[in-house]
Amino acid sequence: MTQIYGGLLFPNLVAQDKYFNLQMKLHEQRLIQGIQLLVAHPVYTPDATVENLPKILSVLPKELGIIIHCGAENKGVDFGETFDEKGEFKQKADGRSWKVWNQETLAWALQVADATHASVVVHPGYGKNMRDTIALEKNNYHSRYF
Repeated sequence: MTQIYGGLLFPNLVAQDKYFNLQMKLHEQRLIQGIQLLVAHPVYTPDATVENLPKILSVLPKELGIIIHCGAENKGVDFGETFDEKGEFKQKADGRSWKVWNQETLAWALQVADATHASVVVHPGYGKNMRDTIALEKNNYHSRYF
């Protein structure tokens, strides 16, 4: 059976705002079977911690399918990396390089995923496939999800 997933930003889930409410309404009406939850750098959800993730996630229906999306566009791989090459990203990101920011984002997304029954989709950078060693080394990313 084909399943349809809605989309939700993690900050909208944390805030339980109108976007969260829309996804829940679509699920209640059986128009979607799950959500793709886009998890960005933890700076965007400063009130969310590993300790309170179970409480945050408890508002999601148990039968709701979840895909954690930690996408390159979400982490600024295109702009972030380009700005990093020019030193701009580090100035605007509290002294973090794009690589550090990227790794912090990946680590946070995996912590969110660990608190759910979710599948995980990760775009750690400019790679051709999940075994692209250049992309993996660039992001220093090795995951048990692959």
